[in-house]
Amino acid sequence: MLLRIEPESDIPIYVQIRKQIVSGVAAGELVAGEQLPSVRRLAMDLGVNLHTVNKAYAMLQSEGYVSMNGRRGAVVAEPPAWDDGFLDGLSDALGEILTEAKARRVPYGVISARVYESLRDYPVADGADGHADAGDVSVGGRSGCTGENDEKGVC
Repeated sequence: MLLRIEPESDIPIYVQIRKQIVSGVAAGELVAGEQLPSVRRLAMDLGVNLHTVNKAYAMLQSEGYVSMNGRRGAVVAEPPAWDDGFLDGLSDALGEILTEAKARRVPYGVISARVYESLRDYPVADGADGHADAGDVSVGGRSGCTGENDEKGVC
C-alpha cells in the first residue's frame, strides 16, 4: 500500500496518514499481523516530523486499527468491531455533512445519488488508476516495491 501525503492540504498530515491506513485496512491492502514501517522510517520516507507519524500511530492504536508490540513496532490489528459508539459518531459525521448540504440547498436527489455512488463502491476500492505516483510511500508488504527509490514512489 502506498501513502500519499499532501503537505498543502488543510487536512493535518497525521490525519492523512491515519485515513489512508484505515482505508488500506478496509480495502484489504493491509491485513492483521502485517508490519507497518517504524515511526522513524515512515517519518523519514514521508519527509515529516517524527511526532507527526507518532500521533497518527497513537490515534490508530486508540481506535484499534494498530497494535504496538514493543520491538516489533506498529502492527495492523484485527479490524475493530463496530459498536453503538462508532455508529453514534457515524451519525454525527453524516449529520454535519447533511446540514451543510441543506444550507447550500443541495437537492435531496443529488445527495441520494452521491450516497448511492459511495455505497456502490463499498468497501473502499483501490486508487483511481492503481499506479504509484511521485511522493507515494509504501506501507506494508503489498506494493510490489523493490525497496529502491524511483519515480513511482519511495519504498
